Amino acid sequence: MLRMAKLNELLRLDDGSTQELFKDFGEDWELARFLILEGHLDDTYYQYTSLFHAGRLSPNDNKFLIQIRAYATPEPSFSIDNPQEVIAAMREEDFGQSYVLNVKIVDTLLSNQSLYNAQLKMLFEFISVEFENCEEFWGAYYVNGQNVKGFLSELVRAWKGFIPNAIASSKNIIHITKLITNLPVKTLRKLANDFNELSEFVAEHLPEILDSAPEIEAERLICLGFDVKDLAEIKEHSEVVRAMFEKGHFELTIANLEYIYQEMLGKSDLRLFNERNFTVLRSINNPALMKQIDNRFDAYVSNILLALPDNSKEDASAIIAVINHDDLEQDKICEFLKKQDNKLPTLDDVPKAFFSMLFELNAVEPTWENCLAFMDREEFQKEELIIYLDREDVRAEILKQPLSGDSDSLSLRQLLIKADSMSDEAYSEYTHAQPTSFKSFPKELALSKRRILIDEEKVAFNKENLDYLNESKELQVLFVSKNIDKYLLEPDSFELDDDFRESLLQAKVSDAAKLKLIELMDLETLSGLPRRAALIGSIIKRTNAELPELNDTIAQALVIHSEPVATQVFLLNKYHELMTNDEVRQMLTCEI
Repeated sequence: MLRMAKLNELLRLDDGSTQELFKDFGEDWELARFLILEGHLDDTYYQYTSLFHAGRLSPNDNKFLIQIRAYATPEPSFSIDNPQEVIAAMREEDFGQSYVLNVKIVDTLLSNQSLYNAQLKMLFEFISVEFENCEEFWGAYYVNGQNVKGFLSELVRAWKGFIPNAIASSKNIIHITKLITNLPVKTLRKLANDFNELSEFVAEHLPEILDSAPEIEAERLICLGFDVKDLAEIKEHSEVVRAMFEKGHFELTIANLEYIYQEMLGKSDLRLFNERNFTVLRSINNPALMKQIDNRFDAYVSNILLALPDNSKEDASAIIAVINHDDLEQDKICEFLKKQDNKLPTLDDVPKAFFSMLFELNAVEPTWENCLAFMDREEFQKEELIIYLDREDVRAEILKQPLSGDSDSLSLRQLLIKADSMSDEAYSEYTHAQPTSFKSFPKELALSKRRILIDEEKVAFNKENLDYLNESKELQVLFVSKNIDKYLLEPDSFELDDDFRESLLQAKVSDAAKLKLIELMDLETLSGLPRRAALIGSIIKRTNAELPELNDTIAQALVIHSEPVATQVFLLNKYHELMTNDEVRQMLTCEI
């Protein structure tokens, strides 16, 4: 107790002898007596004696205390022989100043935390305020301190701002490296959860950290939860590389996957890696790698599949696997599909929500089965399929396959015949491929496509269908000419007049059919219809046919209106017997 007593209290115990002591101060002895006895110049008795007398303190200890009494801070590595005695001699406020930043003092405070709890609290508070000015101490303590682990553990517990300040420090690599190598794994994991910047910093500076402390155990890095940016940069630390790979702690980048592919999986064919990355990695099926890819598939697609310029040859199973990832944005799936050369052979295992995209991108094999599968969905839009089928490359492939005429394919056949928005060229090819004809023309079909149906004879020939074409006599004539034999079997069913039949005589029908058409016509009117008479005359000359029930009036009309002269001569020779001599002479005089 005597050692810790206040000096002014001890002096007051013997007031008589004290009087004599103060007279040694000279003429100012009364001022000195007042200041000391009133406690204005205060010190412990122990300090008072230890500064000037030998005892438990060594010369170094005394030198340290003398310096801090003179407000000079000794260097952090200043050698103290009896740190416990020095601590006892220090004033309370000294522990909240730079004087406390001594390696041996800090080690001693940490060695008995229950005894020095208050001093440690002041130490940590001082460091938190003056962190930037403590660099010299950090350097010394990290090298010579006996309890770096304990010091850092207590510091991060007492000062929540240590991590961000350490990272912002010019000595950040040293601070963070010491944290990783000294703190318990449980503490590191908590710090990483509390401070995202810790994991980010380690990820950014991992090569430097490992160079500073190559002995770091992989577990201490894994618990921080960061991903290695570049595995090749830390390849000299093989145990760390292997552990980070197996735990999936690596960024999904082309460089990292290429390193894993070659150095860890032992593969050498980079052409496969670059052209069909997902396909080849799935075939290798390394559990650690595939788990990482599956867990971060969006990043894998963005950073690898879309970033590799030549990745265009993924197989169908890999393409389907990409499509079936629910967490992947459709825009990325679309971009991926655009790059692929291979098409899906079927729509099996493909979600219906992607059918439209596949057909729009021409990413599915052109087959009638795939078209029917596309149609078998509630959201089906016929224009999407029409646009797909209109493509020249699609037509070239799909038309190599026969279009089925069974009932299952009826909806597809009807779509094709009603595809008014399709180009005429494509419509003609698909109409030609139709295995059966249809009962009627589709409504609201362009004239050009009606012509195609007629040319391909894909619509039943009957009066109703003929009447449907009444806005175009040209198409009606074509329709009848294409079905002339059916018309001639029942001509009365169609109510066609001679003007229409005259048009048929100019159409592409056989001469035999034309002769039958002529027989259906009223030839008595030919004298007033020179063009019709000439048309019939040319047919008679070409076929040399015998028309029944011809009379002189009809014969004269045929001769007079036909041309050229050779035809007139032929008809005159053929029918002169039907005329009188006077009629013949009159024709020869006037017309021939």
